[in-house]
Amino acid sequence: MMNVKDILYITGDEKESHLFLKGGQQSLAQEKPAEFLNRLCLNNGSTLRGRTDAFRYLTGSKQKPAVLISEQTQILFFPTMNAGHRECIWICYNEILDIHAEGPEETRIRFLSADTVVIPFNYRIIRNQMKRCEQFIRRLNQEMDPDLEKIV
Repeated sequence: MMNVKDILYITGDEKESHLFLKGGQQSLAQEKPAEFLNRLCLNNGSTLRGRTDAFRYLTGSKQKPAVLISEQTQILFFPTMNAGHRECIWICYNEILDIHAEGPEETRIRFLSADTVVIPFNYRIIRNQMKRCEQFIRRLNQEMDPDLEKIV
């Protein structure tokens, strides 16, 4: 049985998701990546839409929102481009050890598990997505918003 903690990144199309796991393993889900991520979110008490709305709210970013699968585990996947785009890759932020430019339009990602992948996206795109994820996790773990304390 595959554990969400084993997923490094996800690619796919309109019919299926290709899950790339630790140790070079792969798995297949018979649904497009957005549906797969939505199911993971639902299993943890929310929806893909709710998670992306929260990411946008807490980071102030409008584009390419990441998806927090669970508050408990804080597993977070970010897209490399618009989530509906066929070439979009969903990368698990928590599993990234480091990234390096491999040329003008390629980035090498090294994961904590020692697995690596070269993706056809500019280094700055990946670095910016990682910064947004870091900001989101930091905000998520802050004490309650003082303005909300007045309401509650």
